[in-house]
Amino acid sequence: MFIAAKSSAWPEIRAFPPVPISISKSGRTDNRWIRSSFSLNTHYRISVPMKTNKLDFQNVHTVIGADAVIQGDLTLEGGLIIYGKVEGNVTTRGPVRVGKTGHVVGDIASSDLQLHGQVDGNVTVQDRAVLGPQSVLNGDLAYRRLFIEEGARFSGQCRLAESSSS
Repeated sequence: MFIAAKSSAWPEIRAFPPVPISISKSGRTDNRWIRSSFSLNTHYRISVPMKTNKLDFQNVHTVIGADAVIQGDLTLEGGLIIYGKVEGNVTTRGPVRVGKTGHVVGDIASSDLQLHGQVDGNVTVQDRAVLGPQSVLNGDLAYRRLFIEEGARFSGQCRLAESSSS
């Protein structure tokens, strides 16, 4: 048996452990008693959405479209969303989101990263790094908080980012 509860005080789904099921059956056939039974102990796996992995992309002023290829380094003050390909380093004080069709060949330095596409290079974020399902990161990662969702692929080393003295 599987029980899930949802309330306004706790917006995520909570799962309770399954209860073992036991079924017995008996009957009579040709003047013989037949008894059979079986038990079932099922384990369920549930993916719980985490509210903490959502980044704020409302104030992003730069978007690289899916059909765009940028060759060279990018330096920005605000956030960036990448759906195309960037061949060069990306440096910004704002968040960076790499969409499912996005591909960065170079290093990324930003406040936050939300990765759904592919990055071939090292990543340094001042706060959160979110590796979404089907994302690919080939390179080292420095972060404050790290969220890796099921299906993400990461090949490299992890380390905590150094505190910025602001």
